[in-house]
Amino acid sequence: MACQGEDFNETQRPAFIGNLGLAHYYRGEEDEALKLFNTAIDMGLEHDQLFSLRAVIHQLHGRNEEALSDRKRALLLSSTAQLTVFPYDLPPEIEAYVFTFLLDKDLAYASLVCKRWYALIEVNKLPSIYIPFNPNLLVLTTGK
Repeated sequence: MACQGEDFNETQRPAFIGNLGLAHYYRGEEDEALKLFNTAIDMGLEHDQLFSLRAVIHQLHGRNEEALSDRKRALLLSSTAQLTVFPYDLPPEIEAYVFTFLLDKDLAYASLVCKRWYALIEVNKLPSIYIPFNPNLLVLTTGK
């Protein structure tokens, strides 16, 4: 028989429900996770991870206002909250490609966001002016 939280006292029950929601979230069961996150939060559980992950679920379903509200709440609860912008990590090549659209000033700001972005920007030595590769512009030289 699965434990449904009956063995917990009332102060532990919201945390149990929140953790159960996390388990469903990481199993890819977002609808069930959302229900459990909502229940735990309604019971008074204030945890940045719940608000951050609930924001991801809202974003996946196009509820951007709710997602923004939950991200703000997560930051209020913890200034070091890990806020997920995309529900899944992008490959570094795609992240680096996105950076090519930024102006120098914006690229400098982006490099301050986190260590990962700083490393991507530094490793790729993104130029000030991005010139895409065009094989028709190759200049062939001949040896003398």
